Amino acid sequence: MSLSDDLEKTPVKNIESIEIPKTNKPYLYGFGGWLILFSIGIAFQFLGNFKLLIDNYEFATSDDFLNLTQVSSENYNSLWKPTIWFEMLGQASLVALALLIAFFCIKKSPKFKTISITYIVFSLVFQVILLLVLSKIQQDYTSELFSEGELYTDLIKSIIYSIIWIPYFLVSRRVKNTFTPSPELEQS
Repeated sequence: MSLSDDLEKTPVKNIESIEIPKTNKPYLYGFGGWLILFSIGIAFQFLGNFKLLIDNYEFATSDDFLNLTQVSSENYNSLWKPTIWFEMLGQASLVALALLIAFFCIKKSPKFKTISITYIVFSLVFQVILLLVLSKIQQDYTSELFSEGELYTDLIKSIIYSIIWIPYFLVSRRVKNTFTPSPELEQS
């Protein structure tokens, strides 16, 4: 006779006395907690990047842009034109990614986590490249064009932002519970 046969034949006595361990941890689901803070930050970044995109577009169509990008100009530097267009492309990408984050958040899509981390990493890489290029442009001028503190402040903000939010998205129970596909949806 096997152990499983013994278990099948043994009657269960006093089933009411079986205790199911309860956890004091709440089931975190939905839009709340730190996600609200992240969303507020994304909203402000969306507005800021959108404004910078418009400002840079206006600059790129102005006489000041020509002054920096024409070879005959005394302020000419071959890096100005690609840098300004790179910055506009980066800002447009960040605006588009912020809209995707909002869309996937509203839909409670599993892609929300991935697109959020993509946004954070892209923003950091964008800041690093921009800092390197602007530092190179600065070397070609005797007067200070950019506040060095301002350039590094933006990079430091991006690094801190990445250090906080990437681990949050990777370990958060709320993000996992809210943005994981449910088995019911996968079957339909």
